[in-house]
Amino acid sequence: MPLLLDAHHHASPQTNTYAVNTDQLLIIQPLIEGGVIAIGNKTYPLTLGGLYYCDNRDECQVIPVSDNYTQNIVVISKEELHHLAELLGFPKILGRIFAQPGGYYLPLKNSKSVIQIFRALQGLMTATDEYTNALAAARIIQLLNYAMYNLSR
Repeated sequence: MPLLLDAHHHASPQTNTYAVNTDQLLIIQPLIEGGVIAIGNKTYPLTLGGLYYCDNRDECQVIPVSDNYTQNIVVISKEELHHLAELLGFPKILGRIFAQPGGYYLPLKNSKSVIQIFRALQGLMTATDEYTNALAAARIIQLLNYAMYNLSR
């Protein structure tokens, strides 16, 4: 099974509900302000460029207030990410990011570099090269580094 299950840019003025799927992890980045995101029993404000890490054992619901709401989303295989974390020696940190009930929210002041990571992951969804999985893993680790750095401060 690949590490990267889905990556796309999504525009929807309505509430988006991501059903519980215990095999997946989500990373969501809103590209517009306003509204809330509910992960399990926690609610966070929707902030431009912020990162929301969600273990899909909790229902995740994005409730925008704008008709122009857009977001980037990455869906990751939980099993494959845990294998990678074991291999690279960061399973405890990974647990601190995703194992929290209600997910993990990281506001970002400058999100341009993160938007580039999401775009690269979206491009990899159609790639068929033999190194696609390695590139996806590198980009996913970049997204996790933001949370790891913030947790270590």
